[in-house]
Amino acid sequence: MRKTIFAIFVALSGLFLWGCYPNGPEYTQDLDIVITHHNPDYSFKGNATYAMPDRIVKITGNVQEGELPEFIPDAIASQIISRIESNMTSLGYTRVGIGQSPDLILSPAAWESTYIYYYYDYWYWWWGGYYPGWPYY
Repeated sequence: MRKTIFAIFVALSGLFLWGCYPNGPEYTQDLDIVITHHNPDYSFKGNATYAMPDRIVKITGNVQEGELPEFIPDAIASQIISRIESNMTSLGYTRVGIGQSPDLILSPAAWESTYIYYYYDYWYWWWGGYYPGWPYY
């Protein structure tokens, strides 16, 4: 009986500790965010139009405090928007203007992240006062 309780305790402790990974994400795929809310009563068959802006917003700053939104460069945004358009067309949707009461409204956005990693090997560059050909002090 004591062995069984101890084994269960060890297994649960192992699962608890295994779930804690303090080092953070290892790949860029770990940082992707997609949010989908699905209403089971919604019918996709009746919808045929969508609207989308011509620019892609960069998620920065705080718009609630009056900061103006930034946009990603048009050269990159045009490629992303054309890919979205081709995907929506292949699904049977037609792009219309926002004033034409579209069935769907798409709001593409982007988030920029910069990560800098610096490594310095102290022992490789420091000779401790001794250089080859010089006497050691």
